[in-house]
Amino acid sequence: NSMVEAPVLRPSEEEFAEPWRFLASVRPLLEQYGMVRVIPPPTWKPRFMLDTCSVRVTVEPQRVHELFERDGVRMKFIAELREFLEARGTPLARIPVVAGRDLDLYKLYRTVTAIGGHHRVVAARRWPEVVQTLGLATAHSSYMLRQHYAKILLGYEQHLEQSSRA
Repeated sequence: NSMVEAPVLRPSEEEFAEPWRFLASVRPLLEQYGMVRVIPPPTWKPRFMLDTCSVRVTVEPQRVHELFERDGVRMKFIAELREFLEARGTPLARIPVVAGRDLDLYKLYRTVTAIGGHHRVVAARRWPEVVQTLGLATAHSSYMLRQHYAKILLGYEQHLEQSSRA
């Protein structure tokens, strides 16, 4: 499996006078290699096509946790948790934010259940350990995690425990 380099094209000013026409002319190369590198002539100045007076950009926060939901197990967990919460009448409207970051509910659940579940973590006062495992470092993180776990994940934990006993 040898990797083939994409062709590098250096069109003349004449060839690149209309960039889209030039790209259309090299379409066979694009199709053959999947991509080409075009180095425009040094004198080429692209026209600025954006009307900066009329454009309004709406910024949307990026939910970093969703980037990691591509993992099948994590996606399945989140989907089942959402389904459980909706059936219970307490849908998950938003992922909670702790220490300025979206809370990784999957990692929180796995960490707590690995220790033995919510009641064991509370009884043994192991929330600081959970905070450390999740990479959080604020003074209120233990309290916040405990509150979010109780509100969002505890019922799900109990539901899965009951299901596994049945």
